[in-house]
Amino acid sequence: MSVIARRVAASPARTGTQTWDLIRDLLFSGWSAPPSLTAAAGPAASSIAERVPEASPFVLTGAGPRVRVYCLYGDDAVEGDDANEASVDLEGDGSDWTLWLPCHADDLAWVESALAATPRVTAYDAAQGLPEGASESRTSPGNTGDFQIDTDLFNDL
Repeated sequence: MSVIARRVAASPARTGTQTWDLIRDLLFSGWSAPPSLTAAAGPAASSIAERVPEASPFVLTGAGPRVRVYCLYGDDAVEGDDANEASVDLEGDGSDWTLWLPCHADDLAWVESALAATPRVTAYDAAQGLPEGASESRTSPGNTGDFQIDTDLFNDL
């Protein structure tokens, strides 16, 4: 599984809503804008305003590489030296994806409630990390995911 990481400037360079709009655009620029992302704007902006994605990223999974989006804050956001806000060229037709939204444990219930109508956007407790099923590698069509390394043979080299 390959992983792509992006870092976007958040507060004080942008509001939570502006930062979410940028994240949505860089993740889905090649696809038509998924309508479910509109409903996720409030919880996503709240998470960004609370600085959750500073250490716990938004994670996009599906066919193709996993994409992690972190936010920069304070001087890092203003200077933007570590920012990488280039759009991501995703494979496929945009029909197979899940966006994982980080939030604090205290906010998890209301965020899940707010995302109830958006089955492709799922909240996770930032302190716990992604749920077990989210960490599994997703495979592209034609890839069975049966790749294994023979460690005995490898150690004999």
